[in-house]
Amino acid sequence: MTLSDSVRDYTRMVELLKDIERMEKKLSDNVFPLREALNQAMSLPILTDDLKTHFDDLLKQTNNQIDRISAPFGRELASAFADKQLPFKGQYPQFDSGLFQIHLDKQQGRALIWYGPRQEKLAEVNHDVNAIVKALEQAPRQIESKFDGHKLAELMSQTFKEYGRKRYGIIHFMMLLTLEQSRRDRKFRENPLPQNAFKYERFQFSYDLYRFRDSLRTVIALKTATRMSTERKRNLSLDTS
Repeated sequence: MTLSDSVRDYTRMVELLKDIERMEKKLSDNVFPLREALNQAMSLPILTDDLKTHFDDLLKQTNNQIDRISAPFGRELASAFADKQLPFKGQYPQFDSGLFQIHLDKQQGRALIWYGPRQEKLAEVNHDVNAIVKALEQAPRQIESKFDGHKLAELMSQTFKEYGRKRYGIIHFMMLLTLEQSRRDRKFRENPLPQNAFKYERFQFSYDLYRFRDSLRTVIALKTATRMSTERKRNLSLDTS
Protein backbone atom coordinates (compact mmCIF):
# COMPACT_ATOMS: atom_id res chain seq x y z
CA MET A 1 0.00 0.00 0.00
CA THR A 2 1.39 3.40 -0.96
CA LEU A 3 1.41 6.46 1.28
CA SER A 4 -1.29 8.11 -0.83
CA ASP A 5 -3.47 5.00 -0.44
CA SER A 6 -3.04 5.12 3.33
CA VAL A 7 -3.92 8.82 3.47
CA ARG A 8 -6.99 8.24 1.30
CA ASP A 9 -8.19 5.33 3.47
CA TYR A 10 -7.55 7.26 6.67
CA THR A 11 -9.50 10.26 5.38
CA ARG A 12 -12.37 8.03 4.35
CA MET A 13 -12.39 6.27 7.74
CA VAL A 14 -12.57 9.60 9.58
CA GLU A 15 -15.54 10.62 7.43
CA LEU A 16 -17.30 7.31 8.06
CA LEU A 17 -16.65 7.45 11.81
CA LYS A 18 -18.31 10.86 11.97
CA ASP A 19 -21.33 9.56 10.05
CA ILE A 20 -21.55 6.40 12.16
CA GLU A 21 -21.34 8.33 15.43
CA ARG A 22 -24.11 10.68 14.25
CA MET A 23 -26.42 7.89 13.04
CA GLU A 24 -25.76 5.65 16.05
CA LYS A 25 -27.43 8.25 18.31
CA LYS A 26 -30.72 7.67 16.46
CA LEU A 27 -30.19 4.09 15.33
CA SER A 28 -33.86 3.28 14.62
CA ASP A 29 -34.12 6.21 12.20
CA ASN A 30 -30.91 5.40 10.37
CA VAL A 31 -30.64 1.64 10.14
CA PHE A 32 -30.17 1.38 6.38
CA PRO A 33 -27.57 4.14 5.85
CA LEU A 34 -25.85 3.09 9.09
CA ARG A 35 -25.44 -0.48 7.87
CA GLU A 36 -24.04 0.77 4.59
CA ALA A 37 -21.55 3.03 6.42
CA LEU A 38 -20.50 0.16 8.71
CA ASN A 39 -19.91 -2.17 5.78
CA GLN A 40 -17.82 0.47 4.03
CA ALA A 41 -15.76 1.14 7.15
CA MET A 42 -15.15 -2.57 7.77
CA SER A 43 -13.88 -3.00 4.21
CA LEU A 44 -11.06 -0.49 4.68
CA PRO A 45 -7.61 -2.10 5.20
CA ILE A 46 -6.74 0.28 8.06
CA LEU A 47 -9.50 -1.14 10.27
CA THR A 48 -8.20 -1.85 13.76
CA ASP A 49 -9.23 -4.77 15.97
CA ASP A 50 -10.94 -2.46 18.48
CA LEU A 51 -12.95 -0.76 15.76
CA LYS A 52 -13.87 -4.10 14.22
CA THR A 53 -15.21 -5.36 17.55
CA HIS A 54 -17.28 -2.22 17.99
CA PHE A 55 -18.53 -2.28 14.40
CA ASP A 56 -19.47 -5.99 14.64
CA ASP A 57 -21.58 -5.29 17.72
CA LEU A 58 -23.21 -2.21 16.15
CA LEU A 59 -23.87 -4.09 12.90
CA LYS A 60 -25.59 -6.86 14.85
CA GLN A 61 -27.84 -4.29 16.54
CA THR A 62 -28.58 -2.68 13.20
CA ASN A 63 -29.47 -5.97 11.50
CA ASN A 64 -31.76 -6.92 14.39
CA GLN A 65 -33.49 -3.58 14.04
CA ILE A 66 -33.93 -4.10 10.30
CA ASP A 67 -35.43 -7.55 10.90
CA ARG A 68 -37.95 -5.99 13.29
CA ILE A 69 -38.83 -3.42 10.64
CA SER A 70 -39.46 -5.87 7.79
CA ALA A 71 -42.67 -7.61 8.89
CA PRO A 72 -44.47 -4.51 10.23
CA PHE A 73 -43.42 -2.57 7.14
CA GLY A 74 -45.10 -5.10 4.86
CA ARG A 75 -48.31 -4.82 6.89
CA GLU A 76 -48.19 -1.01 6.82
CA LEU A 77 -47.65 -1.07 3.08
CA ALA A 78 -50.57 -3.46 2.53
CA SER A 79 -52.84 -1.23 4.63
CA ALA A 80 -51.79 1.91 2.73
CA PHE A 81 -52.43 0.23 -0.63
CA ALA A 82 -55.85 -0.94 0.57
CA ASP A 83 -56.73 2.63 1.60
CA LYS A 84 -55.92 3.78 -1.95
CA GLN A 85 -57.74 0.77 -3.45
CA LEU A 86 -54.54 -0.37 -5.15
CA PRO A 87 -53.93 -4.10 -5.71
CA PHE A 88 -51.27 -5.55 -3.46
CA LYS A 89 -49.80 -8.99 -2.83
CA GLY A 90 -46.47 -10.62 -2.01
CA GLN A 91 -44.11 -10.65 0.92
CA TYR A 92 -41.08 -8.68 1.94
CA PRO A 93 -38.94 -7.71 0.06
CA GLN A 94 -40.98 -8.10 -3.18
CA PHE A 95 -44.58 -7.11 -3.79
CA ASP A 96 -46.87 -6.93 -6.82
CA SER A 97 -49.45 -4.24 -7.53
CA GLY A 98 -51.26 -5.16 -10.71
CA LEU A 99 -48.82 -4.75 -13.59
CA PHE A 100 -46.17 -3.23 -11.33
CA GLN A 101 -43.58 -4.70 -9.02
CA ILE A 102 -42.01 -3.26 -5.89
CA HIS A 103 -38.54 -4.43 -4.88
CA LEU A 104 -37.46 -3.29 -1.43
CA ASP A 105 -33.75 -3.03 -0.74
CA LYS A 106 -33.23 -3.14 3.00
CA GLN A 107 -29.50 -2.60 2.77
CA GLN A 108 -29.75 0.54 0.65
CA GLY A 109 -32.95 1.82 2.24
CA ARG A 110 -34.72 2.21 -1.09
CA ALA A 111 -37.61 0.83 -3.13
CA LEU A 112 -37.50 0.14 -6.86
CA ILE A 113 -40.72 0.36 -8.85
CA TRP A 114 -40.84 -1.73 -12.03
CA TYR A 115 -43.32 -2.22 -14.84
CA GLY A 116 -43.64 -5.95 -15.38
CA PRO A 117 -41.09 -8.46 -14.06
CA ARG A 118 -38.13 -6.05 -14.02
CA GLN A 119 -39.02 -4.96 -17.54
CA GLU A 120 -38.80 -1.19 -17.12
CA LYS A 121 -37.64 0.65 -14.01
CA LEU A 122 -40.02 3.54 -13.38
CA ALA A 123 -38.84 4.96 -10.08
CA GLU A 124 -36.43 4.63 -7.19
CA VAL A 125 -37.75 6.04 -3.93
CA ASN A 126 -37.01 5.93 -0.22
CA HIS A 127 -37.88 2.87 1.83
CA ASP A 128 -40.99 4.67 3.01
CA VAL A 129 -44.68 3.73 2.81
CA ASN A 130 -45.93 7.12 1.60
CA ALA A 131 -43.17 7.43 -1.02
CA ILE A 132 -43.91 3.96 -2.39
CA VAL A 133 -47.68 4.52 -2.56
CA LYS A 134 -47.17 7.85 -4.34
CA ALA A 135 -44.83 6.22 -6.86
CA LEU A 136 -47.39 3.49 -7.61
CA GLU A 137 -50.15 6.06 -8.10
CA GLN A 138 -47.98 7.88 -10.63
CA ALA A 139 -46.68 4.74 -12.37
CA PRO A 140 -49.45 4.31 -14.99
CA ARG A 141 -48.99 7.89 -16.21
CA GLN A 142 -45.27 7.27 -16.68
CA ILE A 143 -45.81 4.49 -19.20
CA GLU A 144 -48.87 5.73 -21.05
CA SER A 145 -48.37 6.57 -24.72
CA LYS A 146 -50.26 9.27 -26.62
CA PHE A 147 -52.53 6.69 -28.23
CA ASP A 148 -56.11 5.94 -27.41
CA GLY A 149 -57.61 2.55 -28.22
CA HIS A 150 -59.25 3.62 -31.48
CA LYS A 151 -56.12 5.38 -32.77
CA LEU A 152 -53.86 2.43 -32.00
CA ALA A 153 -56.28 -0.04 -33.60
CA GLU A 154 -56.40 2.11 -36.73
CA LEU A 155 -52.60 2.37 -36.84
CA MET A 156 -52.18 -1.37 -36.44
CA SER A 157 -54.70 -2.04 -39.18
CA GLN A 158 -52.87 0.32 -41.52
CA THR A 159 -49.54 -1.33 -40.67
CA PHE A 160 -50.95 -4.75 -41.51
CA LYS A 161 -52.29 -3.33 -44.78
CA GLU A 162 -48.86 -1.94 -45.68
CA TYR A 163 -46.70 -4.88 -44.61
CA GLY A 164 -49.05 -7.86 -44.53
CA ARG A 165 -50.33 -10.11 -41.77
CA LYS A 166 -47.81 -12.66 -40.51
CA ARG A 167 -45.90 -13.66 -37.39
CA TYR A 168 -43.96 -10.59 -36.31
CA GLY A 169 -41.31 -10.30 -33.64
CA ILE A 170 -42.40 -7.65 -31.12
CA ILE A 171 -39.45 -5.38 -31.84
CA HIS A 172 -39.92 -5.75 -35.60
CA PHE A 173 -43.61 -4.94 -35.42
CA MET A 174 -42.96 -1.93 -33.17
CA MET A 175 -40.48 -0.59 -35.72
CA LEU A 176 -43.15 -0.88 -38.42
CA LEU A 177 -45.70 0.86 -36.17
CA THR A 178 -43.25 3.63 -35.39
CA LEU A 179 -42.41 4.07 -39.07
CA GLU A 180 -46.09 4.17 -40.06
CA GLN A 181 -46.90 6.74 -37.34
CA SER A 182 -43.82 8.83 -38.24
CA ARG A 183 -44.89 8.94 -41.89
CA ARG A 184 -48.06 10.71 -40.77
CA ASP A 185 -46.08 13.53 -39.24
CA ARG A 186 -45.23 16.41 -41.55
CA LYS A 187 -41.96 17.16 -39.77
CA PHE A 188 -40.69 13.62 -40.36
CA ARG A 189 -41.88 13.55 -43.97
CA GLU A 190 -39.98 16.74 -44.70
CA ASN A 191 -36.87 15.72 -42.75
CA PRO A 192 -36.81 11.94 -42.04
CA LEU A 193 -34.15 11.92 -39.34
CA PRO A 194 -34.22 9.66 -36.25
CA GLN A 195 -34.80 12.62 -33.92
CA ASN A 196 -37.96 13.49 -35.85
CA ALA A 197 -39.39 9.96 -35.71
CA PHE A 198 -42.29 9.02 -33.46
CA LYS A 199 -41.05 7.72 -30.10
CA TYR A 200 -42.71 4.51 -28.94
CA GLU A 201 -41.04 2.25 -26.37
CA ARG A 202 -41.57 -1.50 -26.05
CA PHE A 203 -42.97 -1.20 -22.53
CA GLN A 204 -45.45 1.42 -23.76
CA PHE A 205 -46.61 -0.93 -26.51
CA SER A 206 -46.95 -3.75 -23.96
CA TYR A 207 -49.03 -1.52 -21.69
CA ASP A 208 -51.17 -0.30 -24.60
CA LEU A 209 -51.94 -3.89 -25.61
CA TYR A 210 -53.16 -4.45 -22.06
CA ARG A 211 -55.20 -1.29 -21.51
CA PHE A 212 -56.74 -1.29 -25.00
CA ARG A 213 -57.24 -5.05 -25.20
CA ASP A 214 -61.00 -4.69 -25.77
CA SER A 215 -60.56 -2.10 -28.54
CA LEU A 216 -57.92 -4.21 -30.29
CA ARG A 217 -59.86 -7.47 -30.40
CA THR A 218 -61.11 -6.63 -33.91
CA VAL A 219 -57.52 -6.15 -35.10
CA ILE A 220 -55.48 -8.83 -33.35
CA ALA A 221 -56.03 -11.90 -31.19
CA LEU A 222 -54.34 -11.31 -27.84
CA LYS A 223 -53.21 -14.07 -25.48
CA THR A 224 -52.21 -13.82 -21.85
CA ALA A 225 -48.43 -13.79 -21.55
CA THR A 226 -46.74 -16.18 -19.15
CA ARG A 227 -43.95 -15.00 -16.87
CA MET A 228 -41.46 -17.12 -18.84
CA SER A 229 -42.49 -15.68 -22.20
CA THR A 230 -42.34 -12.15 -20.82
CA GLU A 231 -38.87 -12.60 -19.38
CA ARG A 232 -37.60 -14.21 -22.62
CA LYS A 233 -38.11 -10.97 -24.52
CA ARG A 234 -36.41 -12.08 -27.71
CA ASN A 235 -39.02 -14.78 -28.28
CA LEU A 236 -42.07 -12.54 -27.95
CA SER A 237 -44.12 -12.35 -31.12
CA LEU A 238 -47.48 -11.32 -32.54
CA ASP A 239 -49.35 -13.90 -34.61
CA THR A 240 -51.54 -11.71 -36.80
CA SER A 241 -52.28 -14.14 -39.59
